Amino acid sequence: MGTMNVKETTETAWPEPGVKLTSTIESAGADEEVQYSAVPVFIGWWQEDGQAVLKPCDASTVSKVPVGVLQDTLKQYFDNGGERAFVLSWAVPKLTDMASFQTLQAWWNDRLQSDLTPILSEPSITLVAVPQLVPCIEALTSFLHDDQTINDQVADALIEAWRSLLRAVHASRSDLFFVLDAPSQPKVAKHCIDALRKKQPLGELGQHAALYGPHLVTDYRPDNKAELEEPASRPYDGYRIVPPCGAVLGVIARVDREVGVWKAPANEALSHVLQPQYLETQASGWFDVSRASINLIRSFRGGAHACGAAARWLVKSIRPFGMYRSDDW
Repeated sequence: MGTMNVKETTETAWPEPGVKLTSTIESAGADEEVQYSAVPVFIGWWQEDGQAVLKPCDASTVSKVPVGVLQDTLKQYFDNGGERAFVLSWAVPKLTDMASFQTLQAWWNDRLQSDLTPILSEPSITLVAVPQLVPCIEALTSFLHDDQTINDQVADALIEAWRSLLRAVHASRSDLFFVLDAPSQPKVAKHCIDALRKKQPLGELGQHAALYGPHLVTDYRPDNKAELEEPASRPYDGYRIVPPCGAVLGVIARVDREVGVWKAPANEALSHVLQPQYLETQASGWFDVSRASINLIRSFRGGAHACGAAARWLVKSIRPFGMYRSDDW
């Protein structure tokens, strides 16, 4: 015999005299399937060729994803509270060392036209991330120098890729929300946010996405036997740097499950994170309550420590690109 559902009713006083708000939470019985409200899909590419494939993923199947940025991001998702997810795999772009941003953009647009159907037809998906996008674009240049032209090109290419993705998905699934990664370098991230605030705003599309940074130095050690092709995933002082979307989505999933779907995660500790890739002093101007912002993952001095990894690095309130909403999304 299944367990009966349990109803929990609370009453809250309302500012208007004589008005009272009553809310009822009905927990699922033992025989009922849990309905997850925060289910992300991680878009990645590692197949040599073939059609797009959408597969469910849990902590036990992460090792089946090739070593690199995508696998590390999935580990961060499950290590920070995620339980259920999907992975959409695409064929890798055929890029040479001399490939241009235009070449990558053409590949990206082709994928958006032909390989999004699995996501659009899976109703349980509510969140979207593309952890390989930033390292893929950054890898097209000799990026780690101070050439402002190169930095501007990387930022502009990312903004155009985000815009194309949001437009392609929003046309059929306006209910999906995107957690995107800021560029891995502060100067490029600064250009990105300046452009989004001025000459390249995302408009209404920006209401369906939030941008996070910096990247995170994790306690994941690299596999020296693995051939890692993505420059952004190379060891940093013996540890691996991972885009923030996985950790952020893990926190979102955990807070949705434990607190409720209308509670935007804020000031939540991250697991298996040693430190942000750079200090918050290098991220000056990222966050502005009145304009498009990069949600800053920052330190909380004196915070608690989790077993084996510091838990001092906190996810701040989610703020979409556009400013029609407050901290709730």
